[in-house]
Amino acid sequence: MVEYKVFFNAIVISTESHADGKGIHLHVGIYTNNASRYKATKQLRRTFPEFEESQLHCRFHHGFGTICQYISKEDKNPVVWGTYQREDILHIARAAP
Repeated sequence: MVEYKVFFNAIVISTESHADGKGIHLHVGIYTNNASRYKATKQLRRTFPEFEESQLHCRFHHGFGTICQYISKEDKNPVVWGTYQREDILHIARAAP
């Protein structure tokens, strides 16, 4: 059996409070250049089995700038792992069209 590994260049996580004040919603942005949307989704679902399919909704944007803009819209202090730092993500978000 051939195992496929997805390598993430960056993972960005931001939080958004629910309107009713009873919890948070996580926004996760992932930057990878070695995976299709189908393989990345499959890898994420295997990595986080505690989430049901409806709880782990994956959307794919065409550019990393759009992802950074979406992630930093509600949270100006996202958690960042990978080859980028928080300041890089916020700068990319401001520069996105």
